[in-house]
Amino acid sequence: MEGPVPQTMTEDGKTVGARTPPHWCSLLFMAPCAISGYETGDLTKGCCTGKALVALILHIFTCFCGGVYALLAWKPDPSLIQGDGTQRTVEDRCWSGFFAGGVHTVAFWESGDMCCTPDGQCTWCQGDAMMATIMHFAPAVVGAPPLDCCYATCCWQPNKMNFRRATWNHGGGLPVVGAPVQVSNQSVPLQYAMATSAAPGRVIGAVVAGAPVNNEAEK
Repeated sequence: MEGPVPQTMTEDGKTVGARTPPHWCSLLFMAPCAISGYETGDLTKGCCTGKALVALILHIFTCFCGGVYALLAWKPDPSLIQGDGTQRTVEDRCWSGFFAGGVHTVAFWESGDMCCTPDGQCTWCQGDAMMATIMHFAPAVVGAPPLDCCYATCCWQPNKMNFRRATWNHGGGLPVVGAPVQVSNQSVPLQYAMATSAAPGRVIGAVVAGAPVNNEAEK
């Protein structure tokens, strides 16, 4: 993983977090990874600590009980966030790819959740996660096993331009200057934020990433 992803900020000059509260599907089916991803920013780094460990043990021995436990006993708490809350990472792509799955690994890093964002967007159908999804299902046409794990561990190169943040995320809130500004409640990829930062903004010295550009005022 090549260094941190450039930050974006809210309209009041605070950093936008990258820790998305996990969707219920992620908690139900992959509770240890969902909890670890929120708290540590990595799908596997925190699987053996705290409530993620309890969910892991229950998942191993009772299958869905781990997910039920996570849904009932765990809540996203910004005070539990470790490290830089404006970042997500995949420290061990092999472990993450084979434990969480290739599609989920790519989708989490790019969008913040393994399944779905709070506004209802499927995280499998964006950026490189779409390629991982194709690599999962396409081999079945010829009777081959899914190859998304191999894609995530051997072929995928994380593209910072696909990294999404939204103001509903946790982990931000620190003062920052000079970063692109995001409007509220939109999941914005860095590619769009960086592209709009070169255009005239609605706020002096900043551009609102995700907001439509009104060219009529320039005429």
